[in-house]
Amino acid sequence: MMCFCVGIALLSAAWLCLFPIFVPQALWGLGLAFAVAGVALIAWSSIPVAGRQRRQWPEIIRAIPPALGFCGIVLAWQFLALHSLRSLAANHHDLRALSPLLWGTARLFGLPMTLDDGVLFFETEEDVLPFVTNWEKVGFVMPVTLLAAMTIATMLSARGWKDGLLRGIGGIALLIVYTLMRYLILCGLLIEFGDPKGTDEHERLQLFTGVWPTLLSHLPFALLAARLRLVSLNLAALELGAKAFLQKPRLLASAGVSLAIVFGLVAIRLELPGSAKNGRVLVDDFHSGFWEPSVPALDTNGFGSQHLYNGSSLVEWLRYHYSVEVNTASPITEDLLRNLAVLVLKTPTKRFTSEEIAIVVSFLREGGGLLLIGDHTNLLGMGSFLNELAGRFGIQFQLDGSNAYSSGYFSSFEAPWLLAHPIVDGLPKVRFLTSCTLRYDPGVDPVMIAQDVISDPVDYSKPSFFGKLNPSPRNGFGLYPLAVALRFGQGRVVAFAESTTMSNFALFQDGTASFFLRVLTYLNHTNRNLALVRWGLGTAAFGFIGLALWQLGRARRAALLFAVSIAGVAGYLAAGVTLKILNSAAWTTPASVRPLPCVAYLAAPGFNYDIPPAIGPSFVPEAYSFDGLFVVPQRFGAFPALTTASGVSSSRYRAVLAINPTDAIPASDLHRLADYVSAGGRLLVLQEPGRSETFVTNLLARTRNFRLLFERTFTLPSLITNAAAISNALAMSNSMTNSNTVGPTNAAPLPATVVEALKPRPLSWTAWSVQSGTVHVLSDSTLFSRAWMGNVMAEPSEPQRRVYELLFAVFRELLGTIERPPSKPEAATHSTP
Repeated sequence: MMCFCVGIALLSAAWLCLFPIFVPQALWGLGLAFAVAGVALIAWSSIPVAGRQRRQWPEIIRAIPPALGFCGIVLAWQFLALHSLRSLAANHHDLRALSPLLWGTARLFGLPMTLDDGVLFFETEEDVLPFVTNWEKVGFVMPVTLLAAMTIATMLSARGWKDGLLRGIGGIALLIVYTLMRYLILCGLLIEFGDPKGTDEHERLQLFTGVWPTLLSHLPFALLAARLRLVSLNLAALELGAKAFLQKPRLLASAGVSLAIVFGLVAIRLELPGSAKNGRVLVDDFHSGFWEPSVPALDTNGFGSQHLYNGSSLVEWLRYHYSVEVNTASPITEDLLRNLAVLVLKTPTKRFTSEEIAIVVSFLREGGGLLLIGDHTNLLGMGSFLNELAGRFGIQFQLDGSNAYSSGYFSSFEAPWLLAHPIVDGLPKVRFLTSCTLRYDPGVDPVMIAQDVISDPVDYSKPSFFGKLNPSPRNGFGLYPLAVALRFGQGRVVAFAESTTMSNFALFQDGTASFFLRVLTYLNHTNRNLALVRWGLGTAAFGFIGLALWQLGRARRAALLFAVSIAGVAGYLAAGVTLKILNSAAWTTPASVRPLPCVAYLAAPGFNYDIPPAIGPSFVPEAYSFDGLFVVPQRFGAFPALTTASGVSSSRYRAVLAINPTDAIPASDLHRLADYVSAGGRLLVLQEPGRSETFVTNLLARTRNFRLLFERTFTLPSLITNAAAISNALAMSNSMTNSNTVGPTNAAPLPATVVEALKPRPLSWTAWSVQSGTVHVLSDSTLFSRAWMGNVMAEPSEPQRRVYELLFAVFRELLGTIERPPSKPEAATHSTP
């Protein structure tokens, strides 16, 4: 019995790794190890004692298949339970309703604790510490998976419905009591051995969120359940159930259950596009022009945060697909919104009047699209101003800031492969730069639910409104919605919790630009009446489930569990694939109205550089940080993108950059780049100082008819004339001598010393003609990194401006003249197949 209960605990703990909440990626190795160990213990416990002692192999072998069948049923129900509750858990974190019960229990044991507004305050000798009760600390994965496993075991082993009911009630009561007691004990341990008000409590809070602490703290529950004999394994019932399930009527009934789930999920989650509108988009700067404006457009004269912390590149990118205008001078009126498809309201620093709100609501009812973009901590009141409008649709921008719980750095979102909203289905990874989080009412669809997120409440006592932005007992952490969508009347609403990623310095580093294009595609459609489709699919679902349950109703409990478990997982997966096919066929982002001028930056292990965020700390040495260089194409009307050599083509990319190439570039990549240049492509190579020119030599050797066009030499000023740059170089030099420094993500140690950095720097610019293309080579990449050019949003000094002038000359030669979209393009109608 003890092995059986511990096996159930290990099987349940596997989901801590396979269904990640507090880490960015699934821990497949550890999760599978837990699952295998759990299956092994359950299989061992199913072998009769005599068979184990005498090693009677027929008995051992006969006991293993039913045990494996039981584990399969348990894993299926746990999978369905966790995925069904994911959205609910992301939207509802607060469990303050449990606080009075916890307070009473704590007082019963003499713990110094008070209760105020649902918050538990633990009294210590030095301070009073707040603990906010939410599901992350109380637990989510283990209680849910343990409950699923115990329910299955009870249904299989109960001698009758009364016995099953009593054991089920006892198991649930024990699990609830144990979960609450465990929470109180962990709170006490954190107070006793940690500093809940410290600046870095992630390690201590692993008591609540770590895989091993969570597993070990639930093992006493498994032992207690074994001692009380709340669960057991009935091999005979499993064998009979498996045989009954394999009969043709049971298999047909199981297929009926799967079809019912498919029809039901498709009825709920189907998102047909509706009628396309005229593609006219208005970005409102009247209420938000002070913070992150959409004008002026980025060019070779604009520097500093006014030009880089700016959404002009997003507007220019969208103009290749839609008719986009920026409103800077007018409040929202009916005339302003007339014949408009989509209205974008972002980061307002000015309150919307009641008349403006009424106009927007009416605009939506009549078929308009609305995109609401907020940001962290109610900065400049933008969260409050947005909520006065968003609240009409059951959406709320939370007044908090969020980062990744596991690292304290920026969080990110990756779309699930199945049952993703059409806006994000297949979308590349999106990185957030400290957003707020969202809450939403029933009827609102989650678009982005990110894991590994910490929600830190606003702190109005600080100029930035940020709290500590690191885990503490007052925080929530885990799953949080960062984008949601709603159909309202004939129109649609999308709310997005982050504005910084739309800035010129961050827009093209991941899938953010594609996300905004998909959002506009979604909003540029009126709603199609799906009532008939939903009722038809729903009726079919109820019909299939009714027929299936009627057939299965006479089956034994084990056969019923086999059928429902296998059919449930199969139906869930089939529904996910069906929706993916239907949505991908129905939702097609419009092609650009003119060719997109794009510049590819080769990103692979053979290139020693990185594009770190322009804000927040960077763990990349400054000589290997090229965020400033990454933005340069936007100054000429082109759009940068990170890609690999396999994705390079002359029809797709106007130019390609190879930064700090090493000798480890695969021959296949060299051939691909040689073909790109020979077909008319333009390649710019930035050589790492002190490294051989093997890459360029090998590349040219794979082409024909290459010849030297020119070779120019320059002498650029030293860093000594730039106080900011020399301080960066000194800090960088010191960090390279510190063995505890975290190294770059894909960079080698800095070869240049501070002494060399103080000297005037020679630079050669060589250009080669290769058939119809060109190869340009700059001999010193560090001149175009943060080490010399500074942060992308910095106002350059005079020496840095000279470097920029040279860089701009290279890009003019590389890109030629690009005709930028007009500021007031003609409206275009986009149809969707």
